[in-house]
Amino acid sequence: MRASLTCILLATARALAPAARPRRTHPARHGAPKDGPSYADLPRDVEPIDTSFLEEKPPPSWGSEGWNWGSANGAAHDKAAIVRAQFAKRHRRTSFMAWAKCGTVDAGDLK
Repeated sequence: MRASLTCILLATARALAPAARPRRTHPARHGAPKDGPSYADLPRDVEPIDTSFLEEKPPPSWGSEGWNWGSANGAAHDKAAIVRAQFAKRHRRTSFMAWAKCGTVDAGDLK
């Protein structure tokens, strides 16, 4: 009786157990597929791309050659004219100072 009860319990446990997943026969592949062209397959007579269009000249600032601080000619005079036009209205000046006190204005703009 004990043997039959053990067989019934084993059969029930196997029936309730989740099905075993089939094992993978190939390894998982990560990254780019290996069956595509490689760098060695590319033709050698292709000219490299000119990337100079990606480089931007920095805007003129204190150390720039054409800054001419204090002169009526130069980048400093032009930047000062832009700032005077932007802050010509009182509400713009007060809002700028309010944002500066909160710490949300860029430090470069505060200079």
